[in-house]
Amino acid sequence: MRRALELFLAAALFVATYPAYAHSGRHHYGLSVSTDDRDVVSCDQLRVSADNRELARAEDRLTLPQTSSTVRVEAAENGGVYVYGWDRQDFGVLNCKVALSDDRMTAERKLQLIKMSFDNGQLTVTGPDASDWTSYLIVHAPRGSSLALTGMNGPISVSDLAGKVEVHNTNGPFAIKGSAGEISAEIKNGPIAYAGNGGDVRLHAENGPIAVKLLGTTWNGKGLEAQSMNGPLSLKLPNNYASGVLVQARGYSPFSCSGCEAAHKDFDDHNKSVQFGSGEPVVRLSTVNGPVSINEHDFE
Repeated sequence: MRRALELFLAAALFVATYPAYAHSGRHHYGLSVSTDDRDVVSCDQLRVSADNRELARAEDRLTLPQTSSTVRVEAAENGGVYVYGWDRQDFGVLNCKVALSDDRMTAERKLQLIKMSFDNGQLTVTGPDASDWTSYLIVHAPRGSSLALTGMNGPISVSDLAGKVEVHNTNGPFAIKGSAGEISAEIKNGPIAYAGNGGDVRLHAENGPIAVKLLGTTWNGKGLEAQSMNGPLSLKLPNNYASGVLVQARGYSPFSCSGCEAAHKDFDDHNKSVQFGSGEPVVRLSTVNGPVSINEHDFE
């Protein structure tokens, strides 16, 4: 029981501190990169430290032409990708690159080896064989773009998109905001945070928490399905939310629901569920072996 309480408190802390958690520091080989809770749209928003080693920083820009094909973006290992929808038809890419070494000259030499390239629909970043460098990509894409994003040990986020987006990330967080397209995400060993009110959205986290904030009063689109395996699940929604919402938990997990007096509840020793709104649920959230926190109240 004590372990269950600890997990529940961890879930509550995750909800309270995100988005700061989503932009928290990443540490690798003495290199630490952190941001605050604002959208990352420029390289100078990345706070970089290097444990008393020499740092070299620079940025590259690339413009990609309009395309109807899927653009694949692969983050540098230990780096990140931030994608924002815009009204232009081309893609604007900013590569924020950092290298470190024991002396300034070597750090600058390593920095020159970090290259961004786009070939056959694939945007990648390569660098020196040593691991003491990183790259963060800031991508502005047409709102209706088709994108495939992959990462390892770093953050991925998407905002204001309406196209098809597929995300795979390992050991790093994924955040999605204001995007109402066809979106699927498989996140391993990292958290997912969602804020929005529409689209066809499918989220799956393995060994990581999921935090969902529903905006408005109805869901616009096919639906939202979010599943967490071995991770906490949290939901925030307005108290006048009309679309059907179903939250389910399996296993011996704490289940906290604030403002659920009018909801339909079905609890037994192994399964718990709460349903809000009317009609067939279009928002379905579930967890296995993870605590659940639901807060229904007024918020913008």
